[in-house]
Order: sequence, then structure tokens, then C-alpha cells
Amino acid sequence: MSEPRTLPPWDPNTSDGCSALPFGRQAARLRVNMFLFRDKPEARAACEAHDEAYYYGGTEEDRLLSDNVLLKAWEEAGVSWFVRTLGYRLIRLFGGPGARTTGVSWAFGGEYFQYSERPAVPAPVDDDDHEPFPPVD
Repeated sequence: MSEPRTLPPWDPNTSDGCSALPFGRQAARLRVNMFLFRDKPEARAACEAHDEAYYYGGTEEDRLLSDNVLLKAWEEAGVSWFVRTLGYRLIRLFGGPGARTTGVSWAFGGEYFQYSERPAVPAPVDDDDHEPFPPVD
């Protein structure tokens, strides 16, 4: 069995929190947080977790699961049907690895941009205060 692909641990400060929606090879920076999610911190937290999943990547099924978890979290946070449906469809259409957009496309960590049989795992860190995101089984 080959060694797992490792990446630096996810840095939550790199998340744009759903403010970038991909269009082809360009990312249109839409300040969704400022207008639609300003009073919905749970929606923003879901976006940040979704960004983390996209950073590490994995299989097509992993991506579908990540997108569905985001959709459900938006619903639970009270995001309108229209906004969550539009956002979900845009993510499904343009968030795949083929867009090759750092910070937006599936498996963007390490400029990898492909589906893989397993997601990357965080590289070990020496910092005792940091708990890296656990790998998905």
C-alpha cells in the first residue's frame, strides 16, 4: 500500500466562508457572507468545514457527501430554500477538480485537483497546541 498523501494541517483562516463561487477556471468573489449569512454564524461555520473537506479531497462520493452535509447545515441554519439550492447547484456544477481553482475546487490542497481513493491527511505537527483535522475513514 502506498503512503498516504499528506498536506499541511488545515488553517481555518484560509477559508473564505462561502464567499467564492467558481465559474470555469475563474473564481468570482461574491461576498455571500456579508449579505446572506451575516446573521447566520452556523451557515458560515458549515462553509468553513466544507472548505476544509475540499482542501483534503478524496473520492467523488466523498465530495458528494461533503456537499450534501453543507446543504443540510444550511437548511438547519435557516438559509432560504432559494439560496441553498442555488449555492448547492453551483458547487456541484463548478466545484469539481476540473475547475482547478485554489480555494474552490475539490482537492485544492497541494495543487492536487483530482479525485483520489482516499483524502489527504494532515502532516504531523510538533505543536502540542494544535490538533489536526482527523482523517475520514
